[in-house]
Amino acid sequence: MKKDIIKTAFFFFTASCFWACSEDELRTRFPESVPVIESADLSSGNEADPSAIVFGDSVLVTAALSDPKTPLSTLEVEIVVNDNLIERQQIRTQGYNCIIARKFKVPLVAFADDNMDVEAYLTLTNVEGNTVTQTIKNKVHADRPGFPNRMYMVMQDGTIYNLSKKLGSQIEFQSSRMNLSGNNIKFKLAEKITGNNEIDYSGIVWGNVNGALAVCAEEDGFYEYTDPLILTMRQFLFNVYSFDFEIDAERLAPVTINGRQMGVETMDGNTYLSSLIAFTLDQELEFSGIADLQNTLNPDFFACTSGNNARFLGLPGTYKLLYNNAEGFMYVEQTDALYPDALWLDGTGLGFPGAPYKTTTSWNWNKPEDYVFCRKISDGIFQATFYAESFDMKFFHQRMWGGEENSEMYTLTPASLIKTGVDNQGQPNGNWVAGADVIPGVYRVIININDHTTVIERIN
Repeated sequence: MKKDIIKTAFFFFTASCFWACSEDELRTRFPESVPVIESADLSSGNEADPSAIVFGDSVLVTAALSDPKTPLSTLEVEIVVNDNLIERQQIRTQGYNCIIARKFKVPLVAFADDNMDVEAYLTLTNVEGNTVTQTIKNKVHADRPGFPNRMYMVMQDGTIYNLSKKLGSQIEFQSSRMNLSGNNIKFKLAEKITGNNEIDYSGIVWGNVNGALAVCAEEDGFYEYTDPLILTMRQFLFNVYSFDFEIDAERLAPVTINGRQMGVETMDGNTYLSSLIAFTLDQELEFSGIADLQNTLNPDFFACTSGNNARFLGLPGTYKLLYNNAEGFMYVEQTDALYPDALWLDGTGLGFPGAPYKTTTSWNWNKPEDYVFCRKISDGIFQATFYAESFDMKFFHQRMWGGEENSEMYTLTPASLIKTGVDNQGQPNGNWVAGADVIPGVYRVIININDHTTVIERIN
């Protein structure tokens, strides 16, 4: 039996070695050679004027390719204008000789002027991986089209704002007063619109191209702009030469913590001001840019001391602060912590313990409104304060599904405010749910994992 096992193992080892070698060794190998670009040209494709185009037209790349010993593989073509990579395309080549003729559109680019050189960079590769390159310059020059007299800002919801030329400028366009509430817009800019108030793609259109505002095709998306400090957008200004835009808006003052301005972070489509801060025990903090600090800060982690100052109540460590300035709430969390250093509450019926009081949690982990991060008071003891009208919740050992506590193992007091939940068959499900006397208000719950007790009280 032992000999059979050894023979089998030897067979599989030999076979694996054979396949590892044969995949490389059994393929056809060709002699070492370098491919040849025998001729290459760049033109407008227009015999009447092969050296001139207008931005928005196409250029024609033609090339005669060969290799004396090795089959060709690919030709990579890059079209560049004013150091802007317009397009990169790999063209499959076959055999030892190949003729290529391919058109490439040259869209209008930022800072485009008349008589700009269109460049083509060619890289020819054979099947053995050997390459040769060639650059084509000073063969085609592009002129920019005339500046439009009017433009249109088309929002994703179909709303259209007229943009007219700014007084004294040929390249700057501005809207009339907009008064758009909110800090996020999605838009395209168009030279023309149809009679049905839709974008006419026969004219130049700007939209989202690889995350930038640039001349786009119909299939490209709307450009999205977000500024979490904006309250109301009043006017939009666009420069058709540089593709830059400005938004005149009513803005909140930047929010700072101990002189350090909060950054911006997006989660689940929501935009927050964000800071990662290493807190020390009882650290004193100074905030700016927050009108109502008492209502904004989480009372589990901060105690307001005076004016714009507060003291950190949590244990020392690095915490992420996320400020939802639309609601006026600042969330605190150690996102990468695990039990026994951290504990989370998730479920339904919970919300931030500040005005405007509302419930936001949803048995999800996508954004800070979905759950509650508990403050560790001491080993095995955690506290959470939240607004509730009713609730169905559970304590988790991590910011995600997995390890969790079971309410059936705990003494819950008072029974009028908190009890163990049941499933559809009336059997205990291990959740903590609201008791009969729960009314809308702010509650504080303390869970002691050491002696398996949970105590809740209404504090507001």
